[in-house]
Amino acid sequence: DRNAPDVPQERQEHYNRVVDLAESFASRLRCLSLTGVNKDTEALARIFRGGSMSSLRSMHISYFGAELEFPNDDILINVCNLVDASFDLWGYGLPMAFRFTKRIRFHAPNLRSLTIQWSYMSGRETTMDDLRWVASAIRDAPLIEDLNIDIGFWHFRADWRDLFNGQVAHLKHLKSLS
Repeated sequence: DRNAPDVPQERQEHYNRVVDLAESFASRLRCLSLTGVNKDTEALARIFRGGSMSSLRSMHISYFGAELEFPNDDILINVCNLVDASFDLWGYGLPMAFRFTKRIRFHAPNLRSLTIQWSYMSGRETTMDDLRWVASAIRDAPLIEDLNIDIGFWHFRADWRDLFNGQVAHLKHLKSLS
C-alpha cells in the first residue's frame, strides 16, 4: 500500500526519541536495556558520554551490527555501581578491541553478575584482540559472583589462557560459572 507509513523510518524515529530520552536521564538511570542496537555506536556514545552513571545498577546491551561501526570518539561505559551487566552480541560485536584507535571501554568495578553471549562471529574478521575486553572486564571486577560466558573459540587456535593473555583474574567471590 503506497499510503502505508514507512515502517523503517518510523522505527528509526522512535529509536532516536528513546535514545534522546535515555541521554537526558543518563545520570539518574538505574536500569538500562538497549536491545536491537544495529550498527549505531554513536547512539551508545550519546548515552554514555555524559560521564559517570553512578546510579546505574543493571544494564543489558544487545548489539546486532553486521560490521564494525567505529565511534567518533572513545566511549567510556563508566558504571561504577553497576552490579548486573549482560551483552548479547552478534557478528563482529562492539568495537571494543585495543587495536582500534576509537573504541568502547567498559569500567564496572562493583559488578556482581556478568553475562556475555556472542554469536555468529566472523572467522576471518574477529580476532582474539576483539575478545580481550572480556578478560579486562572480568579482571577489573573482582566482586563478580555469577559469570556466564558463551563465546565461540571454534575458529581460533586459542584458549582461555590466550584470552587472558597470561594474566590472572582474582575472583574470590565467584559462586557460579557457566
